[in-house]
Amino acid sequence: MTMSNLNEAVFASSEIVAAYAKMDGLHRCEQHLFAKYLRPGATILDIGVGAGRTAPYLAPAAASYIGIDYSEPMIDAARRRFPASDFRWGDAADLSGFENERFDLVLFSFNGMSSIPSDESRRRALQEVARVLKPGGNFIFSVSNAEFLIFLPELREATLKQRIWRCVISATKTLGLLWRQLRSGVFFRGEGYLPVPVHKGMRLYAATPAIISAEAAAAGLSVVEKVDYDCYFDCSRYAVGSWCYVAEKP
Repeated sequence: MTMSNLNEAVFASSEIVAAYAKMDGLHRCEQHLFAKYLRPGATILDIGVGAGRTAPYLAPAAASYIGIDYSEPMIDAARRRFPASDFRWGDAADLSGFENERFDLVLFSFNGMSSIPSDESRRRALQEVARVLKPGGNFIFSVSNAEFLIFLPELREATLKQRIWRCVISATKTLGLLWRQLRSGVFFRGEGYLPVPVHKGMRLYAATPAIISAEAAAAGLSVVEKVDYDCYFDCSRYAVGSWCYVAEKP
């Protein structure tokens, strides 16, 4: 099975769809960036919408909200959860169903860019986003970090017992991460595809911020901000699992 088919099969599986259908709430980076870049009355395209987790936070503020995903079972789940919102099947690398300069804001959350199975398709997705964005519009997206080597335990609002246990778990996970990152060569190259222990062995693209900024620029977008996905604003780049980027169309 090719990487493309494997990734599609994972997101179409009943087990994964059921898990996504239980997800709600925004991640810390989304809370931070939506507060800054989401404007009332915006036209919004939500790529890789999954089972609709972000829809109730974006649709009410939008003049127009459309969520797309290349997994039809995910779209079916999103429609069941949020029947008032507009969900459609769609591929990030082919947004031909939308005219030029249609959207004020495009979102591709939860490492959706990383799940695109080829370099060609990822770059095409960036070009398509640039095409459908209005001048001055923003693209918010996240990508796994190729320099990620250390799992930081979540210690905020934790008891002493919880902190000790979480540190043990983080140390164990860090050993596995080091093995995958260094053995694959992704850390040294600054980009590449990594196997994911969950999701039945699918592979995700990881890259450094410099590489992502260069790819965005080649598509006609300028990265204007990046934050750690978990919003540890002062942590080492080696402890950042994913970067959340904001790119702007001039």
